[in-house]
Amino acid sequence: MINKLIYKHHPTNYWLLAILIFISNFIFFFHNNNDGTIIIKLFNGLIYKLNILPNINLIIKILIILLSSFLIIHISKTYQELISITLPSLIFIIFLTTIPITQLNTIFLLFVSFIIFLLNTFFKIYEEKFIYKFLFNFGFILGFLSIINFFFLLLMPILYLWLIHFRQFNIKEYLLPVVSFVVPYFIVDAMYFIITNNENYTIFNANQFFLTYDKSFRPYFSIFILMLLLIFSFYKIMYATNTLKKIKHKKYFYWMFFSTLYLWIVFFISFNQIIFITIIIFMSLITSIIVISFNKPLYSKLFIIFLFLINIISILTNI
Repeated sequence: MINKLIYKHHPTNYWLLAILIFISNFIFFFHNNNDGTIIIKLFNGLIYKLNILPNINLIIKILIILLSSFLIIHISKTYQELISITLPSLIFIIFLTTIPITQLNTIFLLFVSFIIFLLNTFFKIYEEKFIYKFLFNFGFILGFLSIINFFFLLLMPILYLWLIHFRQFNIKEYLLPVVSFVVPYFIVDAMYFIITNNENYTIFNANQFFLTYDKSFRPYFSIFILMLLLIFSFYKIMYATNTLKKIKHKKYFYWMFFSTLYLWIVFFISFNQIIFITIIIFMSLITSIIVISFNKPLYSKLFIIFLFLINIISILTNI
């Protein structure tokens, strides 16, 4: 069974993702009285609140996480010759459920699909010739997302880390994402002016560019586990890259590792959920590669069992 989780693309793996996410959050169906408000914050301080039943909000969150785990499969196909394409998704759910789901913002979780889409473009572009189209689209999409939540801007450096790893230096490739990033601001600014005819309005509000802390977000157990695994990954990095025979696989592994280091720095400065969930996506892929880097298959199986134990401990601590 564990071999199927690690190496084979078996249909039961998909069912396990659904079962795991529901079991991990089952307790919250009975202790979820204060999690029934969805807050939507738009640019320039516009805030909307949607009140729903707490358990409905919980089901929405669970379904979003499950959908995200399926979307990660598109990224993990890069390593399908080595691991089961569902393994990173499984580890993603284990890592994310170490955080009490009541602390996760429903709107932020909706953003996860956009993050996965953006990350997937990095893996699809490896053999593409239309690099400028990719760079423009990345900056353009990130620009729109940053209008809704400024922290998306902090994902831009992972693009430049990708360029450093995969491309020879070309100033045009570094400037194009910056240009395309600001285009959505002018578009939305013009549309809002046409609709409201407010000459004093501008979307370029300096207040939205300040880092704000989410005091309700306290993923301390998850931080401890992920940092522990990151340190272990650093120790195993040479063994992992020995497991990766293709240059493409090695380059992406190093890019993910250094991107994760950058994101950890940003997270400890901002303590933002979007950044932390992006870290979990990267750590899910890195950890999946670490799983197969052991010299003996038994160690790989024990490592997976260890991850499931983490999930059990997180459930017990949330009771």
